[in-house]
Formats: sequence, C-alpha cells, structure tokens
Amino acid sequence: MNYLVPTVQSYSLTAEHEITPGTAVSLGYVGSRGTHLDRARNINQPLPVDGYNFDPRLNSGCPSALDVPYADLRPSIRRRRPCLLLITRYRGRLSAVCRGGLPFETAYTWSKTSTDASSFGQLPQNSCDLKAERGLASFDRPQMLIFNWVYELPFFKGQNWLWSY
Repeated sequence: MNYLVPTVQSYSLTAEHEITPGTAVSLGYVGSRGTHLDRARNINQPLPVDGYNFDPRLNSGCPSALDVPYADLRPSIRRRRPCLLLITRYRGRLSAVCRGGLPFETAYTWSKTSTDASSFGQLPQNSCDLKAERGLASFDRPQMLIFNWVYELPFFKGQNWLWSY
C-alpha cells in the first residue's frame, strides 16, 4: 500500500464594514479539512461474524482469539491509516476605539469540529468499519465569546524608548 501524504486545506471568507469612524463590524467563515491524516488501527481485530459488522462476543468473556485474521500474531497496531478532520467556524467581531484611545474588541465564534479519530493513538471500536467512527471531536469547542482591550499606561504614553533597538 502506498503511503498517502497528510494534507490540510484551509479557507476563509470575511466581510468587514465600518459603522462609524473608529467602530467596525466583521462577519467571517473559516474552514479546514484534513485528509490522509495518520491514525492507529488494529489490523488483527476479530473478523465480523453472523451478519454483525463487529464481533458480538467482545466483552462477553468468550474467547475470540481463534477468529482473528492472523492467529499467530498478537493484536497489531498499524499507524498509517488515513483519517478525516473537518473544522467549520463562523465568527462575528465588533471592534471600536473609545474616547481617550481605549481600543476594545468583542468576538463570538460558533464552530463544529468532526473527525473519525480525535487523537493519534485512539483506536477505532471496529477497524473493519471506520466510517462508523465519525462524530464530534473530543477537542470540539462549539461556542466562544471573547472580550479584549488595550490600555496604555499613562507614564508610557508617547514614549518609544522601551521599543527602540
């Protein structure tokens, strides 16, 4: 099997509008898609039996060691199996400069991160059916609200000696 090089595509679209002098609002969409990302997979998992797409004897106490594809091989972890990562974000931002030069910004982000492997070492429940693994990532952060501002200390106002080379 040829090794497929992991790739990530990122794309974005942002619209920005100045409401009043010193106040702007922006709306944006950001997306990322990762393909052929490395993941772990047990290549010696028991084969599906009796019409199930998994071994129904798992966690039942019945030995299933005789139903593995390679009887002389212990459970074997293969590290090169492509996985998929999708990140979608919508972002709204309001930035303004108040009297006295105090700039502030408020941003709200709604996002969704889905994948079929949240981490490199995570093994699928069924290595024969990797499509069943797709769902929200363990690191998904669906909503974020951020406030920030910058305050210039009065005794540094107009001074550039701190940043001179």
